[in-house]
Amino acid sequence: MVTILALTGVVAALTAPGAARPATAASGTPVDSQAALYPRAVRLTNSGTANGRVILTVTQFPAGGPVAGIYESTTDGPFRRVGTVTDPVARQGLCCSTLFELPRPLGGLPAGTLLWAGSVGQDGGIDRRMSIRVWASNDVGRTWRYLSTVAQASNAGGLWEPEFFVDAAGRLVAHLADESQPGRSQVLVQSISTDGLTWSPRSPIVTGPQPGHRPGMPAVRRMPDGTYLLAYEVCGFGGQYDCAVRFRTSADGTTWGDPARLDPLVQTADGRYLTATPTLATTATGRVLLVAQRVRNADGTEAVLNGRALFVNLDNGRGSWYPVPAPVAVPDARPGVCPNYSSTLVSSADGSSLSQVSTDDAADGTCRAYSASALLPPASARPGRLAGAAGTCVDVAGGGTANGAAVQLWQCNDAPVQRWTLRPDGSIGAQGRCLDVPGMATGAGTRLQIWECNGSPAQQWLRRGDALVNPNSGRCLDAPGGATANGTRLQLWDCNGLAPQRFPFVTAVDHPPQLRAGSTVSLRVTTPGFTDRYLRHRNFLAVTSVLDTGSAEPDRRDATFRVQSGLADPTCVSLAAVNIAGAYLRHRDFRVRLESFTDTALFRADATFCPESAPGGVRLRSVNLTDRYLRHYDAAGYVAEPGGGNAFDNPAHFDDDTVWQPTGPLAP
Repeated sequence: MVTILALTGVVAALTAPGAARPATAASGTPVDSQAALYPRAVRLTNSGTANGRVILTVTQFPAGGPVAGIYESTTDGPFRRVGTVTDPVARQGLCCSTLFELPRPLGGLPAGTLLWAGSVGQDGGIDRRMSIRVWASNDVGRTWRYLSTVAQASNAGGLWEPEFFVDAAGRLVAHLADESQPGRSQVLVQSISTDGLTWSPRSPIVTGPQPGHRPGMPAVRRMPDGTYLLAYEVCGFGGQYDCAVRFRTSADGTTWGDPARLDPLVQTADGRYLTATPTLATTATGRVLLVAQRVRNADGTEAVLNGRALFVNLDNGRGSWYPVPAPVAVPDARPGVCPNYSSTLVSSADGSSLSQVSTDDAADGTCRAYSASALLPPASARPGRLAGAAGTCVDVAGGGTANGAAVQLWQCNDAPVQRWTLRPDGSIGAQGRCLDVPGMATGAGTRLQIWECNGSPAQQWLRRGDALVNPNSGRCLDAPGGATANGTRLQLWDCNGLAPQRFPFVTAVDHPPQLRAGSTVSLRVTTPGFTDRYLRHRNFLAVTSVLDTGSAEPDRRDATFRVQSGLADPTCVSLAAVNIAGAYLRHRDFRVRLESFTDTALFRADATFCPESAPGGVRLRSVNLTDRYLRHYDAAGYVAEPGGGNAFDNPAHFDDDTVWQPTGPLAP
C-alpha cells in the first residue's frame, strides 16, 4: 500500500469540505453522492439470468462505521445501490476490499457465488491484530453472510489489499500484502483454499531484494495462453522507480519463482512506465489491460498522459505495452488515497468495450467514485470513414496534409481527405496526421484540426456508441448547431447524444475479389503514363517493370503473388511469391522487399497490408506503420506517407502512385 492512514485520517481526506482540489475533476458519472474509496467490480458470467451485469463495491464511511457499498449496473453504468456488507469487526477500521465471482463450484459454494473480502482492524491501536475477512452472497449481492478469515496477523503488522483468483488446479487463491512477516517491511503472500472456509498458512511469493522494499497491491489474472500474470507495486525502492509497477508470471497460479527476485517493469517501447496501485483485466479478444495511479516518462518525469491512460499488451503480458485512453480520465492523478487510486476495469463479454470506475476529489472536496465505459481502440489500425448527417463525412479541408489543416464536414466522396484510420493508441489518423485539439484546449467551441501525431491527450479519442469523446476535455466531436453544409468546421462541445454528435465509423474491409485470401493476383500501376507497369520482385526487392502476357515467364512469375490472410491481422492481407516458397513482400527500413518467412511479430506485421478501396483500384496500407502505403517511386517499392521526411514521401502524385489495380495473375 502506498500510504497507510488511520481510519480517521482517511475519512478526513475523503470528506474534508473546502479541501484543495484539482482544476479539472475526473470525467465520468458519479456512482452516487457518498464518499468512496478503492472500487472493485466484476462482470457476472456464472450467475444465470444475471449474467452480464456489473457488480461494484466501494469502501464507504457512514456515521455508524465503515461498510462496503454494493452497486449494480445492467448497462455498464450508471450504478444503483443493491446491498451493503456490514462487518462488525470493521468498526476497528476497513480498507482495501475486493470482489470475486466463483467461476466453478468450490466445496459447498456453487458457481456464481460472490465473494467480498477486506482488510479490517487497522484502527485497533498498538495492539491491533488485522485480518482479511471473507463474506459471501448468493443473491447477486443483495444479502451477505460471513464466510471465513483468510489470515489474521500475529502482531501489529498490517494485512492489506486482498485479491482472489482460481489457480490451474481449481483452488481459490488469495494474494495480499503482509506487514507482519519478520525482517521485512512488507511482502506479498498467498493463501489457498479448497472450500472457501479453511485456508493454508501464508507463504511469501514476492519479498523484493531488500528488507525495506514494500511489494504491494497484487493483481492476478489468467492469461489467454493459460499462464498467470501478477502485477504489483514495489514501494520503499527509492528514486524514480519508487512504487513502480512490476510483473511476474506463473504456469499454474501458485508457483511464482524466487520471492527475492527483482521483476521487470511494465513499460512501453519508449520506456514509459506506471507507478502505484495497479489493477488488471483481460478481454475475450486476448488483450491484457493494466491501469495504475500514475504514468511516468522513461526519465521519471510525469507523462502528459498521466491519469488519462491505461496500458495494453497483446502477448499475454510479455514484451512491451502501449497506452490507450482511459474511459475515466483523472487529470490530477497524484500520490494519495483518492485521485486515480486503485481503479477497477471490467471488459465487455465480447471484448470490444471497457468499463472503468475510478475515484477523484469532487468540487466539494469529497472523494467520490466515477464510472464510464467506451469502445476499446482496435488492436491493429482500422481504416474507414467517419460519417456525419445528411450524407456528409468528416473531411480535411482543402486536401491539406500540413499541420493545422481544418477538420470539417463535406459530402462523402471517398477522397483521401475522408479516409480516417482508428489507431491502437486511441488516435485517429488522416493524411499522415492525427485528429487534434489545438493546444490541448478543453473549452466548448474549440475548433479541430489535424496535426503531426504525437500521442498527447489532444489526440486521444474514445468511441461511445457513435460519438467521439476527447477524454482530456470530456467533450464530444460536434457539428455546430447541427449544420451539414460543406465546409462546416467541427468543434468540441458538451456531450449530449444528439444527431450533430453522431459520427459512425464505417470500416473499409470490402476487399476486391482479386485480393481475397486464396486468390492469385498481379498488381498493375495506375499512375497515368505508367499503366503498363506491374509490381514485381527482382533481386529480392520490390520494383515495377513493363510487363504483359507476352513477357518472359520468369518475369511474369516475379509479378504474381498468392493472397493470404494477413500474417498479423486476418482482416488484412499478406502477399506471398508464387515462385519462391515461403517468401513474402515485407517492408524493412521503408523499402519493400521479398524475404523468407520468420516467425516473429515484427516480420508478420511488416508483411501485412490492409486494402483500402480507392478510385480505380486499391491502396495497401502497412498494418504497423499506419500512415504509410505501398507506393512505387522511381520504379522502386516503398511504404510511404505524404509529406514524410524521405524523397519517396513526396506528396506529388502520391494518390496515383499508391493505387494499384488488382488483375488476374500474369503467370499461372
